[in-house]
Amino acid sequence: GNYCVVVSGTCGAAVTNSASLTVNQNVLVTSAPVSQTNCPGNSVTFNVGATGTGLSYAWLRNGSVIGTGSSLVLNNISASKSSSEGSWAIRCCGYSMTV
Repeated sequence: GNYCVVVSGTCGAAVTNSASLTVNQNVLVTSAPVSQTNCPGNSVTFNVGATGTGLSYAWLRNGSVIGTGSSLVLNNISASKSSSEGSWAIRCCGYSMTV
């Protein structure tokens, strides 16, 4: 909506220009990434669905951003434990969800 203020005094009144208020839509994750199993050397794709105003995405591994956007593709996956262990998370517009 639009808002303005009337300031009144002994010698009259003045009206300000209007100011608008826009309420952004909250971030809502509509579909979370699902666990996958695949063979070494193949690729996997993780997807997340979300609604909200001005969304941005960050896929994190051990606190470091490894991808942006609503999908993350991991190519040439490895059976080595060091390639898959650790903390994985998705941050969508400041909201963090660990997977």
